Amino acid sequence: MQEWLVLAVAMLATGCVAGVLAGLFGIGGGIVIVPVLETVLGLLGVDPDACVVIEDSVAGVRAARAAGMRVIAIPPCHLFDNAAYFDADVKLTSLNEITTETLVSPSR
Repeated sequence: MQEWLVLAVAMLATGCVAGVLAGLFGIGGGIVIVPVLETVLGLLGVDPDACVVIEDSVAGVRAARAAGMRVIAIPPCHLFDNAAYFDADVKLTSLNEITTETLVSPSR
């Protein structure tokens, strides 16, 4: 139980830092959150392959893929056909399209 508390605190702190960086420098949160998530999950002994990241930015998709995590991309409408999003395991148009099957076994 204490491991999940560490994860929750780490994600809360990461979200705050990502928000500040996004506001100050105009960078996406995924580029900050994914490496921190990878580190914290590694400390907890969680295999990155057991993780599914839902991303809306190209940088976040690339960061999650580089970390060895499975990726569901939900790009903005005007970028849906952007080739950079093809690196995701699944590409959807809305959060409403996510199913249990998509979360459990997203496939390329």
